[in-house]
Amino acid sequence: MKLLVQDSEGWEAVVVPNDVYSARVVDVDEGEFEYGKTVILKFELTSGEQKGKTLNGLASAKLNPKTKLWEWITAIGCELRKDTEFDLNELKGKACRVMTKTSEQTLDDGSKLEISNVVEVLPSKSP
Repeated sequence: MKLLVQDSEGWEAVVVPNDVYSARVVDVDEGEFEYGKTVILKFELTSGEQKGKTLNGLASAKLNPKTKLWEWITAIGCELRKDTEFDLNELKGKACRVMTKTSEQTLDDGSKLEISNVVEVLPSKSP
């Protein structure tokens, strides 16, 4: 996966009330953080006052029945089987519900900001 290096100008932290929202996966990315390789799922909120806002959910890039990523993928409705590969791009466009939490984060320059992230992924409600 190739990524374009961009200026952060114009980037703004998204803050929503802590709640459960209807959402869909709009993108999948990866990063290297303090605890190793991480998958970043981007969710667009699809209803209510927060409709259209995009939040990130981070999970370790490990995939087995004990990991958060496994829980999230299966909650979205995808079937996983041991010893097979799963293409994370298959998640794009899939509906689910997400639980959000707002927290304060410290930036590299020492400044602080509040940002909301996805902390849990739940199955989409049945129609």
